[in-house]
Amino acid sequence: MRLDPIETGEIYHVYNRGVDKRQITLDTHDSNRFVQGLIEFNTTDEIGSLRDHEANSGRLQTANLEHKPLVEILSHCLNPNHFHLILRQLIDNGVSHFMRSQIGGYARYFNKRHNRSGALFEGRFKAKWIEDEDILMYKSVYVNQNDRVHRLPDNARRLVRSSNKEYLEARKVVSDPAKVLSFFENNVSKYQTYSEKTLIEILEAKRMNKELEQIEFND
Repeated sequence: MRLDPIETGEIYHVYNRGVDKRQITLDTHDSNRFVQGLIEFNTTDEIGSLRDHEANSGRLQTANLEHKPLVEILSHCLNPNHFHLILRQLIDNGVSHFMRSQIGGYARYFNKRHNRSGALFEGRFKAKWIEDEDILMYKSVYVNQNDRVHRLPDNARRLVRSSNKEYLEARKVVSDPAKVLSFFENNVSKYQTYSEKTLIEILEAKRMNKELEQIEFND
C-alpha cells in the first residue's frame, strides 16, 4: 500500500519504467497503442481492450466527451523504456484506477504482440505530489522534453510520444496544456522561452550530479 495517499484535486508526477530497464515500446505501433490507452482508459466507464487498428492508423482517437474522466492529464512523455505523466486526480482513487487500467492493459497487449510473458513494468507506479505552481511549471518542462533530458539518439526518438507539441500549439489532444500556459498569460512564446531555459538548467544539474557521483565513487 502507498504510504502517502493520493488526494483528489491534487496534482502528481507519475512515472514508471520497464522491468530491468527493458524497452516497453519496440516500434511506432507500440508507442501509438500506449498513448491511445491514455485517452481511452481515462474514464469511469468499463471498456474492453483497445482495437489495434486505431494504433495502426497513426491517428489518435479523441476521447468520448460523454465519459467522466478519472484524471486530468496535464503532460505526458513516453520514452522507449519509461514514461512520465503529470496527473490531477478528479475522483477518489482515480489515479490508481487509471494507472491500473493503463499499465495492465498495455502489458497484456505488449506481451501478446511480442510473444512474451511476465511483468513488463518495474513494480507499481511511482507518484510524487506537485505542491506548487513553480514545481508544476518546472515539471512540465521535464516531462514534455524528457527525451531531450536523456539525450536520446535519433533512432530512439522516433518512438517518443510527448505533449511538448500540444504545449507549443496550445491545443489539447492527450494532455491539456491550459493550466500551465495560464501561468504565462496563455502566451506560447513565453512558455517556449521558459522551457528552453529550464531544459538547460536540468541538463546542467544532471551533469553536475554525474560528476559528483564519479568523485564520490573514486574517493
